[in-house]
Amino acid sequence: MDKSDPEYGVKSTHSTSSLLNEPQLKPFGKELMAVNTALQQAAELSNSIRQMQEICRSSNPDVEQQHKFEQLKETGSEMVAQLQNVQQQSEFFRLEINGEGDSAVEIDLQMPQLSEITRTLYTSYAPDLDVDEHTLQDYADQQYQSSLRRNATIQGVRIFARYPYATGSSPQRAVNSLSCITGTQLCMLGNVLHPDVATKHTRIPLSAGEIAINGFNIAASDGTPEDLVSKINQRTDESGVHGLLGDSKRLVLQRLDGGAIRLAVRSQTAAILSGYRMGKRTRECNSAGIPVWLADAQSLIEFDSVDTGLALTGKAVASLELNALHWDDLHCKNRYAAQFAFVFLDLINNQLSTIRKACQSSLSRAIEQLENIAGQSYVTLKKFLLQLQQTFLSNEVDSSKASLVLATSG
Repeated sequence: MDKSDPEYGVKSTHSTSSLLNEPQLKPFGKELMAVNTALQQAAELSNSIRQMQEICRSSNPDVEQQHKFEQLKETGSEMVAQLQNVQQQSEFFRLEINGEGDSAVEIDLQMPQLSEITRTLYTSYAPDLDVDEHTLQDYADQQYQSSLRRNATIQGVRIFARYPYATGSSPQRAVNSLSCITGTQLCMLGNVLHPDVATKHTRIPLSAGEIAINGFNIAASDGTPEDLVSKINQRTDESGVHGLLGDSKRLVLQRLDGGAIRLAVRSQTAAILSGYRMGKRTRECNSAGIPVWLADAQSLIEFDSVDTGLALTGKAVASLELNALHWDDLHCKNRYAAQFAFVFLDLINNQLSTIRKACQSSLSRAIEQLENIAGQSYVTLKKFLLQLQQTFLSNEVDSSKASLVLATSG
């Protein structure tokens, strides 16, 4: 791990540590060292999580990547343990600063609270399930053939009432708009795009480029659905998209890694052959696939009916039992596990972002308070706090670059 990598907001701690040796700061040495250590550990934890997510982005992590993932996970556990040791002293430290004359101020420095990383998360995720195109298709078909009714509920809350327009077009978004009420979230692993109608033999050959997927032109085909699927799959390594022609003769486009599917159908002949209407369409990342439910403090999700359960879980159930999951349970031994680990890590990253903002506000308030007093102690302490900001909090970890994003109400 490169602790000087500016992308993660982690730089050398020499400047802050050397300031702690200044005589003016010796009365607060223990407190300031604790804050310095905690912020450093929090920043390095962000770095480890970012590297773990990079591994999870791989279409199917190899043995070396899996080993690296386990090393980073172990490092993360050690960082959390160190943070907890520091945090046992206090959630914040109060510094009493006396300036020249009658000037004095009490400053509270907030500590990063990272208990969230060790909490239990409840989920419908099944660690042993490895996803292939047929497994993904089974789940996607169940959801595609089902729809939420206007009176559909989750945990007793009517979904339609809060987000009526998304209930039909994006059940995932509708459900997640209620997360603050229900305490549950829904994410999709994998991605599937369904056609408008079944394929048809046109017996009219397609030219190269009459169909394009994720910007890659599909090679010329002989006018049969089977040959079109073959040509689509010849470019899977480049486009990430796999074509599957099921018993219903519907050409389904899949991405096992959950990435976006962008389809362009450029002729009427191509539209008839593929079953997709002429024009462009996009299936955003992880918007149709294997549904995975997450909950903070509950192990059971209840729906109003089996029909609602089928539309939201891919299974004919009126309730869904969730499993307890911890940080140590994460792995990336298969594509499905890697995608879920990414989602789990993204939740932790969101928590880290909140923590960083709270610490930033705490330091900013402290620096502002120091403006009211005079003296060398004030100057040195202000310099130390400014360097803490610059060293650990100046560069926010950008989780928006993630290819897997948990849907929210936004």
